[in-house]
Amino acid sequence: MLSSPGAGASIHLNPQGIVGLDLAYLAPNSNSPNSGFGITNGSYAAVAQVDINASKYFNLGLTYSHTYDNLERRNGSIAIFDNTGTQLANSPFGNVPTSANNYGVEVGIRPNKHLIIFGWGGYTQAYASRSITTLAGAANVANGATVSGPRGAKADIWYFAGGIALPDIGSKGSMLGILFGEPPRVTSNDSTRETARPGQGGFVRRRRVDSGVSYQAEIFYRYRLTDHIAITPGAFVIFNPEADSRNAADIVGTLRTTFTF
Repeated sequence: MLSSPGAGASIHLNPQGIVGLDLAYLAPNSNSPNSGFGITNGSYAAVAQVDINASKYFNLGLTYSHTYDNLERRNGSIAIFDNTGTQLANSPFGNVPTSANNYGVEVGIRPNKHLIIFGWGGYTQAYASRSITTLAGAANVANGATVSGPRGAKADIWYFAGGIALPDIGSKGSMLGILFGEPPRVTSNDSTRETARPGQGGFVRRRRVDSGVSYQAEIFYRYRLTDHIAITPGAFVIFNPEADSRNAADIVGTLRTTFTF
């Protein structure tokens, strides 16, 4: 889940077999000698994935990763999903170094050469690597609130997506894709958010969870101009951004050009 550039290594065991195993380790900012950086002292991700290629029509992937995200990686900002999903999912304990165990399953079905059905789902257990005391007005914490919790506080985060792809639509090598899913959101959290009770005095303490659900829909069309150049226009919509139905939908258009050599 750490996509920042850095040093790493990977190994692929039995990649052409029915069952394969991929192992990888990535350490962003690994070339810095400063405290909180480096291969083992800074943020990192250790990943293991089992690939099951049962047939040319069906494949299954089972993934586990352990990640650690500290404040140094982003100049003082935690984002365990690289800012995909809600703000709370990315920093469930505020700006506190965060470890996470991530479990995922990926499925691909190809009933014929013109249709691919795919999907994935994931569950993350995030843990605060130190005690939490984030004062009002700090980054990722709304003004007028204080976040608190013990070291080892846990947050549960869920996400999924599924879609279809239609190869060779329009021309050979082109593809139409449609995707729908739920970005990461927090469903349970040991840390709390304390806010002043307006006009009544005292404070209100609540668990830091996403009260609603966001959904994302995406469509793209990869058009192969030549054997080496493809363009991919697309668009995606996020409904209920930040898992809040009061927020208007976000609509984004994209255009990507790919060169292969």
